[in-house]
Amino acid sequence: MVFDRNGRKLRHEFVRGIMRSAARLTYAQAQRAFDGKPDDDNVEIARTALTPLWNAYQALAKARDARDPLALDLPERRIVIGETGKVKSIAYRERLESMRLIEEFMILANVAAAEALEKAKIPLIYRIHEQPSKEKLYTFADFLRTRDIPFANGQVFKPAAFNRILERV
Repeated sequence: MVFDRNGRKLRHEFVRGIMRSAARLTYAQAQRAFDGKPDDDNVEIARTALTPLWNAYQALAKARDARDPLALDLPERRIVIGETGKVKSIAYRERLESMRLIEEFMILANVAAAEALEKAKIPLIYRIHEQPSKEKLYTFADFLRTRDIPFANGQVFKPAAFNRILERV
């Protein structure tokens, strides 16, 4: 996939290939490198691979933010099982920007695959989130009024509107 400096995809192509991993990093190690503090044994890989990857991600994030998609960045939980086999605790997992980077590229790869299959007229299945019904929107607007959050009945419901509601909540 090739993107311009503003994160717009210019083109993509699929080829057969072999992936040779130059390093095996955890999300935390990658995050430290992105933050300019790579582990001693990852300085070179940070300079040659991670910095360009991070720069590409920043451009893609700018384009994503301009589209204002639904921003459900929900925390992941980690369940700890005790010696008895029962749940000992449930804790939030740290959500690193390095994790978001991987997710962003995975989504873009899926979109590119769907575009290629559609162009080749190959049948495929993918998920589309339909607009909520008017009844659901009216119920939602009634609920928001109980929380002093304005939402006009009949308003066109776009992800950006829901993002603003989430920010207030």
